[in-house]
Parts: sequence; structure tokens; C-alpha cells
Amino acid sequence: MYLDLYRFFYSLRKRRVIVQLITFIISAIIHEFIIFYAIGFFYPILFILFTGPGNPTSYSGIIFMQLAAFRKNSVNLVFWLEMYIGTSMMFTLYLVEVFARMKITDHQMDEIWGSSFSWMIPRTLYLG
Repeated sequence: MYLDLYRFFYSLRKRRVIVQLITFIISAIIHEFIIFYAIGFFYPILFILFTGPGNPTSYSGIIFMQLAAFRKNSVNLVFWLEMYIGTSMMFTLYLVEVFARMKITDHQMDEIWGSSFSWMIPRTLYLG
């Protein structure tokens, strides 16, 4: 899927960085919808991690390979460290949101935000 999106957007614009950014954002949105349907609530931490620190660190391999001091093994080490840190952050934040949804009911959120927006608001914001 990544290659198909990349080729499509590359045919529209000839700038590689912009095409990669567009493809990365579309991938983040699709992954967020998958997580939304899988866990049953909307919590955009995956989207934030994809588009926030995930996007610049996807270029870290290119940057590190250009430096003479870093070799291929060092780039692999950086990649796996990013994977471990990102996965543990997502797991922890989703778990906190599950416990927040146990503590704060739908009725309480409907009183604050109304019934149309309460499903979009993370309940970890109201823990305190």
C-alpha cells in the first residue's frame, strides 16, 4: 500500500519529502481508524505518535548513514530503540485510557460535551 500511495503522489508532485509526508499522514489516519474499530473508542495517541515524533525519526536512518561514525548496525540499534519506546508508550497510554473509561462514565461526558462529541474526547484529560 505504501508503494502504491507513494507512486500516485509522486506522479502528482515531484518532491520526494512532500510525497513521503503525505503518504505517512494517510497511513497514520488509516491506522487510527483500524485501532478505533478494534478497541471501540477513539484515542488519537497512535496518530500523534505517527505524525509527531514518528515522522522525523523515519528520516533518522538517512541522516545517521551519512555520518562517518555511524554504521549500519548503529542505525538498526536506533530503529529498534524507537520501536520499543513507541510501543511501550502506546501500550501504557491506551491502558490508562481504558481505566479512565472505567472510572468516567458516558453519562458524565455527555453532560460536559454533549452526546455528539463525547466519544471523541479522551477521558484521561479528566482524571484527577
